[in-house]
Amino acid sequence: MSPKVSIVVTCYNLGAYVQEALDSIAAYTGPAQVEVIVVDDGSTEAATRAVISGLDRSRCTVLEQSNMGLAKARNNGIALATGSYIISLDADNRIHPAFIERSIAILDQEPEVGVVYGDAVLRGPHRALEGGRFRLHAIGAEQLHRCVRLLPPVHLGAGEGLR
Repeated sequence: MSPKVSIVVTCYNLGAYVQEALDSIAAYTGPAQVEVIVVDDGSTEAATRAVISGLDRSRCTVLEQSNMGLAKARNNGIALATGSYIISLDADNRIHPAFIERSIAILDQEPEVGVVYGDAVLRGPHRALEGGRFRLHAIGAEQLHRCVRLLPPVHLGAGEGLR
């Protein structure tokens, strides 16, 4: 059975936080099957390399690649994904336990919605939002199209690529 959602966790020298990110995913107890893909984007720190090497491959797929930048790392993880939906999570972030289930519900019930995102909750010394409300936002295709139209075009010269 294919997973309902694939969560792509990108990491570059963030070994100190990877386990927290994975634990936040593991806190999800909903009925949908979740696939976890960790992309190590060429980490150079020994501590991060040790954490990545020690990950339980029966619980997540690990892609180790040379450093290509966040966008390419995320895209490479997405290329491996088999879920119906994708959630991106940086290794130094955590996901709210309800986010997965609520996102799936919105995307299943409202096919015109293309993107779901939540408010950030800061932690550590920046815990200004501690105890704040967890909210989800959905962006439909028309709203997303309007946002994309506002972005300036990217022009690449011969042999250049996005990193």
